[in-house]
Amino acid sequence: AMLALMLAAAVLQPRAGHAQADTPEQRASYMLELAAPPVAAIYAAAQGEMVSAAATAAAQSHLASMEAAQQATVARLATLDVPVLYTTQRVYNGIAVRARAGQLDDLAALPGVKAVHRIIPATPDNATSVPYLDAPLLWDGLAGFPAARGEGVRIAIIDTGIDYLHADFGGPATGAAYAANNRTVIGDVPGFPGVKVVGGYDFSGDQYNADPDARDYNPVPQPDPDPFDCYGHGTHVAGTAAGYGVTNDSAPFAGPYSAATNLGSLRIGPGVAPLAQLFALKVFGCTGSSDLVPQAIEWAVDPDGDGDFSDRVDVINLSLGSPYGELNDPTSVAANNAAALGVIVVASAGNSGDDFFNLGSPSNA
Repeated sequence: AMLALMLAAAVLQPRAGHAQADTPEQRASYMLELAAPPVAAIYAAAQGEMVSAAATAAAQSHLASMEAAQQATVARLATLDVPVLYTTQRVYNGIAVRARAGQLDDLAALPGVKAVHRIIPATPDNATSVPYLDAPLLWDGLAGFPAARGEGVRIAIIDTGIDYLHADFGGPATGAAYAANNRTVIGDVPGFPGVKVVGGYDFSGDQYNADPDARDYNPVPQPDPDPFDCYGHGTHVAGTAAGYGVTNDSAPFAGPYSAATNLGSLRIGPGVAPLAQLFALKVFGCTGSSDLVPQAIEWAVDPDGDGDFSDRVDVINLSLGSPYGELNDPTSVAANNAAALGVIVVASAGNSGDDFFNLGSPSNA
């Protein structure tokens, strides 16, 4: 119940983009869905028939054959002048590309391609508060269940990154630390990896923006290992999920986490699961929208990339969505496959105003 409550009120939405040198009319982002099932489907099916080690071996074998098949398709795409953004195998068997409308028939005719889907766009939105959700009742134990404060839970925040220097995550929160932080490398300042934000990755780079209507439109990602948030939304979401809280002296709040604690005395209240660990998976630049969400879900189910899902995170938070999203949206398909592996998928829904049919994707998964 605690995990289901965790971030039901935070939102972002996927958006499509176009190659940096092109106009919106020339190129857009598409996902080539290949015919073979993703690795997650093979693993989930094998778990019902085999011991865990055998299921992992079957998944790793399937992963190797998929990667080889994808590389053959990538080689063909190069001859068609179709740039590849990224590939996914675990939660979606797909190749994300930048293509012109006139190339779609050729892409659909490639060997092994099952379908071509437009990657649907995404932008930020967030609301609510932890006390309003009555989450503090869970800290003391509820209806016979033991106290639950997020101990041992690992949450991947797929969003705009996390300001890991912030006191809400145990960071130093000093001007000197922010001034010294190189947002493209890790290890230069304390805070990442740290006790709270234990890992992550920047899939986008700060200059990335897949919104073709934006003045700073730049749909070509420039990934780096440092998922520092320059947008703000992901930091808010991460704090809602698992922030320590911040005292009036701007220090991390050290508890106690109890329904009896006067949270109103704090500068920033704690998150729903204040003792959980966070992974910052940054899929947005400093503004705009993103096409990169499936790639981050792929990372979350297999952080070390070895095809063994035992290191998957416990929770994926998707405070994002596309209004009027399609059921075959690659993000929705990837979310379903992550859930099949046992990951709790928390996705925002109904953030497009008082209207019909606005659930969107990936919450339609």
